[in-house]
Amino acid sequence: MLIFAAFYAFVPNLKITDALLSVLAGLLAIIPAGALNIFVFSGIAEQAKTLSQVFTRDLILNGLAEEVIKMIFIYIFISRKLELKTFFFCALLSGAAVGCFELFIYFYSYQGDIQFKYFLRLFTAVLLHTFCAGLGGLTAYSIKNKCRTLAPVILAVILHGTYNYFAGFKPDVPFFYFSFAVILFSLIECRVRYTRLNGNPSEHKEI
Repeated sequence: MLIFAAFYAFVPNLKITDALLSVLAGLLAIIPAGALNIFVFSGIAEQAKTLSQVFTRDLILNGLAEEVIKMIFIYIFISRKLELKTFFFCALLSGAAVGCFELFIYFYSYQGDIQFKYFLRLFTAVLLHTFCAGLGGLTAYSIKNKCRTLAPVILAVILHGTYNYFAGFKPDVPFFYFSFAVILFSLIECRVRYTRLNGNPSEHKEI
């Protein structure tokens, strides 16, 4: 609720209906993403033994499956009539909804008994979902407005998979903290890609 209120207050033109639809888009995207992981990709998860196999698994399960599905739901639920800034923040809100739901499930599973170092990983996952959904939202907006830039969602796939790979290490392993660098990079890319699309929305043809 606090995140929802912050987004609603920060974006003056954001209507309550658009904000609610954004949250709904994120929550509904969890269903097919979860189904894919359970019924289609479970074999990949079980077979991953080496570090390269784990990284490939994270790219497919967490990166490709989740980010493409989130982008599709953003495309469906968020109106093309919104200006880029409002559309972008709706996409961020959609991702935040996914991250908060994931956080709630973990807390419920562990009955709130999670050590701080593991809570840190869960909190950063909320940020990762938010920024990656923002990148996917930029691609969804570009498709709706016929300028078709795929680079943001491709970045979201790579960043999400890379984050999960590093975050999969235990917090006492230095590689774990590379996940923070991935989050920072995703934030920077959100700004860069948003600025680029906003600067020339009609002629942007990047792939």
